[in-house]
Amino acid sequence: MQVQIQPLSSTHNCKGFDCGTPPLSKWLVEMANQQQKKNIARTFVLVDDSAPETVLGFYTLAVSEVSRDGLPNLNKYPNRVPVVRLGRFATHTTLQGQGFGEYLLFNALERVVEISLNAGIAAIVVDARDTKAADFYRRYDFLPSLDNPLQLFLLTKALQAAVHQATPKSEP
Repeated sequence: MQVQIQPLSSTHNCKGFDCGTPPLSKWLVEMANQQQKKNIARTFVLVDDSAPETVLGFYTLAVSEVSRDGLPNLNKYPNRVPVVRLGRFATHTTLQGQGFGEYLLFNALERVVEISLNAGIAAIVVDARDTKAADFYRRYDFLPSLDNPLQLFLLTKALQAAVHQATPKSEP
């Protein structure tokens, strides 16, 4: 299977997407395009080159801010800190455990590095839905918030190093 990641568009069919978490699958079908049209968030989808209209996975990025108090490293940050939020992230149930999540994550990290070169951000932040999801992000050096173990951060310096040093060699 040859895959690629594209910005979500009206040509993508989200209706058959099932990640095993109904609210997340429903969000893709009902909200992703709406939020994109309103410039609230950007969604990127994983597709197979042989069926590019079918969504196999996705992630969403949005600009946000967090309180300095939750950051894993409090040094020299103002009270409110600019971040990019990895808001939604999922792969189809048929592809889970095959490396597609890592492929999506590294694509998201590459995009956030590009943003960090053009606008000030301190970190990428993700609110994991449960401890299993939090464990996934910890494998890639995300650090838990000081006050919420399901909110994880990858500080910009570490993010830039991670993308340049550990980019997957190929797609899954």
